[in-house]
Amino acid sequence: MYKNTDRSNELIERLTGEVRELKDTLDKVINRKNETISKLIQASQQVSTTNQLSQPGGNAHQQRQYTQELESRTTIAAPLTIPFSMPTPESSVASPPDVDEILKCLNSPALSSSSLIPMTQTNFHFTRDESDFCITSNVNEKPVYITLKEAQFHFENYYLKYTRFLPILPDSFFSNIDLIKMNKENLLLFWSIIVTSLLNQKKSKTYFTLANHVKSLVVENCWMRTPRSVYAIASLLILTTWPLPLGKNDNFRENLSIKYISLMKSLALQFGLHKLEFINEFSHKTNVNISNEVSMNNLIRERIYKFININSNYWLIYLGLSNINYNGFQCDYIINKSNTDILTPTNNDDHYINSLLKVSLVQTRLNENLSDLVKQKGNTHAKSINLNMFDHIIEDLHTVLESNIINNDASSTNNNNLIKLGIEYSKLQLYVYSMSNDYEMSVYGFKQKMYQALNTCTTILDLFELEFINNNKNNDTTNTPWLKNFNQLPIHYRFILELVSLILIRIYKSPILNQVDDYLMVKQQFNRCYSIINTNNEDSQWNQLNAKLLKLLALVDKLPNQSILATYDVLNNHIPGQNSFFLIRLMKNHLLASLSYELIWLVYDFQEERKGTTSKSMDWKLYGLDNLQVKEFLLTNESIFIDIE
Repeated sequence: MYKNTDRSNELIERLTGEVRELKDTLDKVINRKNETISKLIQASQQVSTTNQLSQPGGNAHQQRQYTQELESRTTIAAPLTIPFSMPTPESSVASPPDVDEILKCLNSPALSSSSLIPMTQTNFHFTRDESDFCITSNVNEKPVYITLKEAQFHFENYYLKYTRFLPILPDSFFSNIDLIKMNKENLLLFWSIIVTSLLNQKKSKTYFTLANHVKSLVVENCWMRTPRSVYAIASLLILTTWPLPLGKNDNFRENLSIKYISLMKSLALQFGLHKLEFINEFSHKTNVNISNEVSMNNLIRERIYKFININSNYWLIYLGLSNINYNGFQCDYIINKSNTDILTPTNNDDHYINSLLKVSLVQTRLNENLSDLVKQKGNTHAKSINLNMFDHIIEDLHTVLESNIINNDASSTNNNNLIKLGIEYSKLQLYVYSMSNDYEMSVYGFKQKMYQALNTCTTILDLFELEFINNNKNNDTTNTPWLKNFNQLPIHYRFILELVSLILIRIYKSPILNQVDDYLMVKQQFNRCYSIINTNNEDSQWNQLNAKLLKLLALVDKLPNQSILATYDVLNNHIPGQNSFFLIRLMKNHLLASLSYELIWLVYDFQEERKGTTSKSMDWKLYGLDNLQVKEFLLTNESIFIDIE
């Protein structure tokens, strides 16, 4: 009985999908018919005008009769148009995207309300009749049209500039691709590649419009319909590696990428990516293959499964969420096998993926351990033990990965700096956890930790400039830097630089350095970091994608150091943890995100102080500060930005 019910449901679902496909096909046929009739009318009018000019005695009455007949045919065909068809030129005019609402909580400059230009590198205009592809998923946005030539450019651009960071599709996919066929069969992947390719282009307007269309397309293809192809997971991996902008009602800790990751995990289990065999378990409608070669197909499916774990780990740690509650993928055959594959690397891309996966797993273990300790009040010794233990684990991992990079073939050096950046990011997380006041440490020991953090930040910036700024990748003959837009970076390296900027500005606003020259060094390193974050390819509207970070840095820079360094002591109304030399005092329960929340709290606290609700007093002895020059420097409130002094 239950089997018959399941078969009936499967039959209904299959028939529903076929009906939708037929409906879409009928929509295209009807629209093509209407467009053809419109062109015939225009052509007949031009012929009529020409004949009238060349032959004054021509039969104008017959020409008008012929034109009226064509118009009547158009009128008859119009009611057949299905509501889900592509919009006509008149209906395609919609209001521009309300981008200022997306980031109005930070009072960011809004995007221009002018009409959006078509998506193209050279920004030339073309009409709908000249375009080959169109997306109209979001009814509140203007449709986006592109030509076949533009689509080819963006796919080539994605292949050259982005695939090395997410090598989940084989080279044959890009070399033998039929874009028209792909647009019909894998619509989400098609537009995901297009919208990602736009990140290193000069103009930003079309990106924001297309991003909203892609968001709606994900809902339509992955929630309203049942995904039947591994290409759906590949699309979501792209959208979580180069995330779409937050909506106006999106919560920071409920980022859209978290929802995509949850969906990817479900689809990965449904498609059996965690076990590369037993593919016959799935219905004939489910496409779980990418390549025709069995060995290559299994390899690509394995890479996709690994990157689901990598992106999940990076996002959850970045947002300060406990992996215990969200992640259950750490222990299985494929992931455990990657631990041994690191020791015997045979392929550059796979060694890079395995290394990135191993780094993310170490960070996940650190996140889980400290998440447990946060809930255990007063257990300061356990945190010290864990931090020291993971310090040794990260150093050992660095040694293992570096030795295998050296012993591997010469091509592996292409990703050498990327793997090193992952190691340094892990160290940086240790220093952030060391900033909170929930374990025992002397002022001297804390200062030593912060100097180590500064050295790590400098190392990261050196590697970053070497890899992305001063190095031209992928045989590009233009001799231009790879990085044209900060948001062009995948999350695995964008998150690193964001954390570096927060650490540098927090240390700069604290009295824990020994000399004024050290503060000037921090200022120099911060501006190196900020210049990369502020890279926008000559279009400041790109900064809307990371406007919250830029706004936070600007607000913290304007805070008087007296407000940050002072302690509460109003009518003995002492706040626990406030009288401390640690840099994270009150917002320590948010794991890696504690630093950003602490800075936000400092801004809020200063605003409340200006309202007269609090009163503070200074206590320099708390920080062990006896250098008069450092005191005077801090009291001058010198801006950390070089161009704002």
